[in-house]
Amino acid sequence: MSGLLEQIEHGPVEVASERLLETHLEMVLDLARSKSGRGLSIGDLFQEGSVGLLAAIRAFPAAEEKDFDHFVAGQVALTMEDAILAEEEEVRRENLLIQAAADYDRVELALARELHRAPTAAEIGQKLEWSSERTEMVREIVVEARRRHDEELLLYIEPDEVTDLLGEDELGGG
Repeated sequence: MSGLLEQIEHGPVEVASERLLETHLEMVLDLARSKSGRGLSIGDLFQEGSVGLLAAIRAFPAAEEKDFDHFVAGQVALTMEDAILAEEEEVRRENLLIQAAADYDRVELALARELHRAPTAAEIGQKLEWSSERTEMVREIVVEARRRHDEELLLYIEPDEVTDLLGEDELGGG
């Protein structure tokens, strides 16, 4: 393997890098398997690890490391950990957004009952103690989610059933 490392430093980098990549893919797969179950699939971890492997192969000549395998394994593991942490952060943000939408929905319904009319976004935001920017962002998400939900429901309802339920007058007919 030291010949491949010398080629990276002094020779045709593409060939040497490709061979180093091929010889370390099993290690990447093993690391992916060991880290599975933490929010990313083995395939995603393998992909992230492969990117880390390529970066490690390129970085090794400038690194002050002597043990290539140890260096590569560390870099690949670090790349996978970064991807896992990024996924955890994304899931955390999604959960916060879902909770915010549920809070908005709950307060909107409560205020509508209390006020006997549809509350404004400002009233909802005031009740939730949110900034107007946050209230508007969540309002847009809730409105879009409701629109999509309604569209999905319409896929399962026959037009005649809607007419029977609402009557012609409510649908804009006679």
